[in-house]
Amino acid sequence: MAPPALAVPPIGYGGVEAVIHALAEALEAEGVQVEVASAGQVEGSFPAPVGLDLSAGEAWAADLIHVARACAALAHVDVIHDHTKAAGAALASFSRVPVVTTVHNDANPMRLAVYRASPGHPFVFLSRAQQARYPGVQGFGVVPNGLDLRLAPFRSRKEDYLLFLGRFSRVKGPLEAIAIAKEASMPLVLAGTVDPADRAFFAEEIAPQVDGSMLRLAGEVGGNAKWDLISRARALVAPILWEEPFGLVFIEAMACGTPVLAYGRGAVPEIVVSGKTGFVAPDRAGLVAACDRIPEISATACRQHVSDHFSARAMARAYRVLYQRLRLGRLPEGGERSLVSPWIAAETGGGGVPEQASRRR
Repeated sequence: MAPPALAVPPIGYGGVEAVIHALAEALEAEGVQVEVASAGQVEGSFPAPVGLDLSAGEAWAADLIHVARACAALAHVDVIHDHTKAAGAALASFSRVPVVTTVHNDANPMRLAVYRASPGHPFVFLSRAQQARYPGVQGFGVVPNGLDLRLAPFRSRKEDYLLFLGRFSRVKGPLEAIAIAKEASMPLVLAGTVDPADRAFFAEEIAPQVDGSMLRLAGEVGGNAKWDLISRARALVAPILWEEPFGLVFIEAMACGTPVLAYGRGAVPEIVVSGKTGFVAPDRAGLVAACDRIPEISATACRQHVSDHFSARAMARAYRVLYQRLRLGRLPEGGERSLVSPWIAAETGGGGVPEQASRRR
């Protein structure tokens, strides 16, 4: 059950939707029959206002309608895997089948209130750092996002530019990335989306610095163009200024053999191995110094790290065990805080899931 705003798979930007698509494909490879309830381009999808600037109340109403329709249409399945922000957990008690919620976003007062009002509901977090930001919410595991490595082109020979890829929001660190590139005297390519709330910030503080040479703007990129840009970059520079719950772009870069330079906030230290798959530093000076050390990082080590810890297959196998436990009414006592929960990792060879592999599209 995807959020109602974007298609699965996403046409352009869509981190959660990309994860859902990778998970669905990997689950089918594991013999699980999957149906996806999302907005647009999926047969039997549930319409929601797409592309509109909605108020918080309007967005919440759209989410609730989407979830209610999805739960009704999916009443024949064994388990509903909820990826919505809060509506899925709020309506889970009305579902005829078990619902598990993956928490994709950072905590805010509304989500905390909804989640705390759902004792016993199986919440899964993306990182230990994210789980720590949900006090009073019992988690039943930490399963990191996974990537279909077939999508990520590996390239060991890089070109001479740094890459910033993400929303042009202040907390994502584009101004920090520009400052780091300038101090390191390295070209920087800026790629990503501009949300309505960030248009003034982009127009006033980012765009005037673009010179087409040392600082180039690629705009929003998706598909092969995105992967090509990532795989050719000397390094991804991600000086985030907030507690990132996960950061899909980090594993996308490393899968292409591209090191990650990032501030050690949120889930970054759980994803990037400083000195092996990139460099994690507490401040700008640290990342400027790290630019000189990029040649020390092995592209092969970056790719292997994602293959070992952040593959779509590993993600699917972890969730498959959770689905089976939900079907049997057997959930672990208390929250787990490991990167992949011990109760999941110990049983990823378990079976009992229907040996079918078809998905409604």
